[in-house]
Amino acid sequence: MLDGYYVDGGSLPGHLDKDAVPGIEASAGSLGHGLSIGLGMALANRQTGNPGRVYVLVGDGECNEGSIWEAAMLAAHLRLGGLTVIVDFNKLQGFGRTNEVIDQSNLSDRWRVFGWEAHEVDGHDADELERVLRLPQTGPKAIIAHTVKGKGVSFMEDRLEWHYRSPDDAQKSLAISELEGRV
Repeated sequence: MLDGYYVDGGSLPGHLDKDAVPGIEASAGSLGHGLSIGLGMALANRQTGNPGRVYVLVGDGECNEGSIWEAAMLAAHLRLGGLTVIVDFNKLQGFGRTNEVIDQSNLSDRWRVFGWEAHEVDGHDADELERVLRLPQTGPKAIIAHTVKGKGVSFMEDRLEWHYRSPDDAQKSLAISELEGRV
């Protein structure tokens, strides 16, 4: 499966593709557009009486995009309780450390100011994430998931170059061994 990572026609594209990955309802190549798509889905659910929930995953660097905040304002105004955004706050983005590009240290406060419920969690703790996902909500919810890029793989952890890079066979083998706890 890893042979299909970040290659044309692969099963694990660099930007999620609804036709390549099961469970993905929309493709969003341009950063920031996914939240607007999710907002539209949550609004359609409300208008048709569909009790389904909509979850949108964005990166911390993606929160530099104006389209994120336009959607955030509208979702809060509409009190879309069926919409949750999860921010992968790994403190790295395509061109450097997130806070060096645009300071995101107060990201939870920003979501709250825009009218969202905001929660911070350890993004590597599935139980904590599930607990916050299950909290009742009356308006849109933002979950700031603090993560470490490449967590569990010694040569990838917190390393910017792995934003775009694919491991070679030896690195892939080492990474699998480390993740399985065999090293």
